[in-house]
Amino acid sequence: MAAKKVAKFSKKLTVILVCGSTILWLGGFYLFSPYFTKAQDYPPGMGHWPLMMIDGDAGVATSTTLFVFAGDDNAIPGTNLTVNAYYSNDGSTWSTAVACSPLYTDSNLFKCKLTNAVAAGSDGRSFYYYLEAIDNVNQKFYLPGPDEASSKQYPFVVVVYNTPNWQNTFSGADGTKEWTGVKDGRCFPITSAVSAGQTSISLDDVSAFSVNEWIMIDDVFPNQERRQITAIDATNNTLTISALDNDHPAGTCVFKFIQEAYVWVEGLDKSATTTADGTFILSGVPDGCYDTVAFKKGYCEARHFGLCVSAADGTPDTFDLDFFLPYGDCMKGGEVEGAFVIWTAPFDGMMGAPRDIDIDAFPILIALSDNASSTTVNIQNVKFYKEAMGEKLGLNPNKIKAQPSGFIFL
Repeated sequence: MAAKKVAKFSKKLTVILVCGSTILWLGGFYLFSPYFTKAQDYPPGMGHWPLMMIDGDAGVATSTTLFVFAGDDNAIPGTNLTVNAYYSNDGSTWSTAVACSPLYTDSNLFKCKLTNAVAAGSDGRSFYYYLEAIDNVNQKFYLPGPDEASSKQYPFVVVVYNTPNWQNTFSGADGTKEWTGVKDGRCFPITSAVSAGQTSISLDDVSAFSVNEWIMIDDVFPNQERRQITAIDATNNTLTISALDNDHPAGTCVFKFIQEAYVWVEGLDKSATTTADGTFILSGVPDGCYDTVAFKKGYCEARHFGLCVSAADGTPDTFDLDFFLPYGDCMKGGEVEGAFVIWTAPFDGMMGAPRDIDIDAFPILIALSDNASSTTVNIQNVKFYKEAMGEKLGLNPNKIKAQPSGFIFL
């Protein structure tokens, strides 16, 4: 099924996308799937969750990290698509470019490590930054934008706290809860019932598993069990594990824990990488409400929305989190029947959709999975509606320019 996505911007037009496309352009609005070779037409685009607060120090400089989605209609991340970050501690003296690196090969997600960028100082001071994307023909895009001069004048501003009351924790590593951590979202059902003390389980197919990986046997709470695979019999489709504590019926799901998945708290300089058993710790989270995101190349991201923590009563909160990542490479595409939306920019915090954006200043960008096909993009399956999904807007077929990887709406 083709994906549907809503984008709303300042001219009060809501766009409903029902397509399996690669590139579309309508004024300041375009879609693209960045892994097709074509003529260069448009500047790159970026999406970024601005930091709201970071922890600093009164005596020494500290580091911070930014995550940025970036893409282009032709340039490839890490090859000829460059993302840079610039920062300032006073809002007027700016650093040289700090290069951001794709989190994975050919990934649209960039990580910007600003080492010792946050100067020592008093509690509650400000830190400033802006972002730059440059494609293979030196076309540029800035955030907050719309150009570098404006980004310097009106940059992202972050409050720096010298670690007071940053005591809360988001955890995927609670040893008493076998389900916490980051997992492959696929269910691999047990084909035959197993008993307590048994050291092997049978599946329909074990090709997705490796020795030393960790799995969760997802029976009714509290009978979940986390086990490490010690041997695999590909002929009989069995996994060898340590002795089970409980009986489990046939059909019980087995999930893989994911190593080296990234987990981060949006709006904070807080991120972690999962260990071999899929666990992580995000400590030092200040009071507030946050979205947490987990992602790994080869999977789509998963989120927990609006998790609120507070140590106001003297006892810090700990959230025990589990993430199930849908299988399919959303960094470049996914294993789905139709093309789907990977990410959009700019963000408004509401389902990631652009909203109330001045299209004369910013392009509205929607990146699709790279299984999008130009043969499926046409005037019939890309539909534009006014706000509140009311009257359908007509599009002039004479204003559609064909491209090898899609169409451009002029």
